[in-house]
Amino acid sequence: MAFFAAIAAVTPSPPFDQQYMNRVESVDELATTTEETPDEVHLPMEDALSDETDGALRSPQQVEEPPPLFIFLAMCAVLLFYALFFLAIILAWVWQLWFTTRVMFVYPLLADRDIGFVESVRYSWRESRVRFWELLLLNLAAQIISMAGMYFMYVGMLFTIPIGLTIVAAVYEDRFTAADRVDEDEPPAEE
Repeated sequence: MAFFAAIAAVTPSPPFDQQYMNRVESVDELATTTEETPDEVHLPMEDALSDETDGALRSPQQVEEPPPLFIFLAMCAVLLFYALFFLAIILAWVWQLWFTTRVMFVYPLLADRDIGFVESVRYSWRESRVRFWELLLLNLAAQIISMAGMYFMYVGMLFTIPIGLTIVAAVYEDRFTAADRVDEDEPPAEE
């Protein structure tokens, strides 16, 4: 308690607003009734309250509005910020779509072949160069289907994520096992 008392003693009090006290000369002037409606109470400080300030106590001097050029520049700055933010989101989404297309075969390679994670990333990166735009469109379709399930309060993801993974598995099966079958069908070269 002594700590707070010491702080209160050191802290300066705000200056007393003499302007409003000069207007109230006696206690009788604080509440006078008007003749039109006896229930209404008129306070001498009512002119300090205005309809524009929603009842907030303001000084008699009017607050100056900012110049129209400042308002215009502030609005342009806010719009520019939102445009840049939206552009950053779009660029991040495009980068994510490109990156996931390049590594879309990592999980199937890990499950199907006896190779490590780094090797599967390298192999997927190398194999996704062939017919890249076709893979990008398939990856986009898989992501759109998966996102559709998210919009149904995540319950639809129980059905849509397996569909997206099935698309990736079908592309993997088509691309990788077809190349393996060609290698197996060829007879060994005779010396």
